[in-house]
Amino acid sequence: KSAKKKKRKKIFKIFFFIFLALFIIGAGVVIGIISGIVGKTDGIDIDEIKAYNLTSFVYDKDGNEIGQFFDAENRISIEYKDLPTHLVDAVIAIEDERFFIHNGVDVKRTVGAVFTYVLNGGKSNFGGSTVTQQLVKNVKNDKETSWTRKVREWYRAITLETKMSKEEIMAAYLSTIYLGDGSYGVEVASQNYFGKSVKDINVAESAVLAAAIQTPES
Repeated sequence: KSAKKKKRKKIFKIFFFIFLALFIIGAGVVIGIISGIVGKTDGIDIDEIKAYNLTSFVYDKDGNEIGQFFDAENRISIEYKDLPTHLVDAVIAIEDERFFIHNGVDVKRTVGAVFTYVLNGGKSNFGGSTVTQQLVKNVKNDKETSWTRKVREWYRAITLETKMSKEEIMAAYLSTIYLGDGSYGVEVASQNYFGKSVKDINVAESAVLAAAIQTPES
């Protein structure tokens, strides 16, 4: 019995060290690949966000609309202080429940998304995007369907969170996200759907806008 136990322990140790070696090699390869992708990825800065977040309408000194910069996008930039708390809460609940505590990438959701991606043989849409990730993807117009695009997105999101506050990121996101009927951003959407500024909408109307982010044409 003693000899058998020793033999089993020896076999277990051999398999353990083989597994450990393969894990270390695999981790090294993955880190190397990710580092290579990040090294070739252009970052993102505040000027890009500001340019993307410009109001598309032109007003005279009396506040009357006299023109529009972008024919295809109706967009009005709005500051965080003008966003109703219940709208921000609704968006966070639906889109990114840990928005105020992550660093641009939600590790818990990302691990789940990676696991699903691997199990589906790379055929899933990856998912797990935070509000910050969605913003940088739209700003960069980087919509390639691949895991390498996701790595670029992670890097840019983490970088952006070192340059902008959570409030600034949320305001930029909600000022530019497409919400159907040619409406870009919650201010234009609120005026189109409810006939009033987003700062005046109620809880139910906030829920409608938050839900429209995932199904803008429904």
